[in-house]
Amino acid sequence: MKILLVGDSFGADWTVKYSDIHGWVNMLAQEYAVDNQCLAGCSEYKIRNQLVEHLTGDVTHCIIVHTSPYRLPVKQHPLHSDDCLHHSCDFIYNDVANSKNSQVDCIKEYYEKYFYDEFFLYVHDLIINDIKQILQTKNVASLHMSFFPDSSNQFNVVDYNELFVQSPGLVNHLSPDANRQVFNDVKIWLSEN
Repeated sequence: MKILLVGDSFGADWTVKYSDIHGWVNMLAQEYAVDNQCLAGCSEYKIRNQLVEHLTGDVTHCIIVHTSPYRLPVKQHPLHSDDCLHHSCDFIYNDVANSKNSQVDCIKEYYEKYFYDEFFLYVHDLIINDIKQILQTKNVASLHMSFFPDSSNQFNVVDYNELFVQSPGLVNHLSPDANRQVFNDVKIWLSEN
């Protein structure tokens, strides 16, 4: 069994920044062969690209940690490019809302004056559908999860938003107990697939 893990910070390996604290993805990697390609703060478009680039013939299972539909993909984020965990981050309103960096003023203005959420929800669903079709074509078992509200229900995405809101923490944004719960849920899914 080989597991490909793609997604955002809820699936990223936070030990690159906090070496002494482990999340659910580290627990998973201790028991299974895991290729973790998750990047903190990345958009759904970049998640799709992680999948396309790293879905090799020996992958039997894929866990996709979907992100907020409201991320704006960028080549380089001016606020996080030197951060070892968030170096490939895309824009999200919370990043720019209170920033004093003038480089992101135009992004803040875009979110506040021009942002069209229906469009982003539609594109998000298109990308998730593309991800699902890629995995079906390769006949790879897949588990889709999200920790954000507005996850697409039409794609059977496991919704961990309530867990995140009720049990926040430092690693993978979850408390140790919440990380253990996600790990246990994934183990059950792996045993059934």
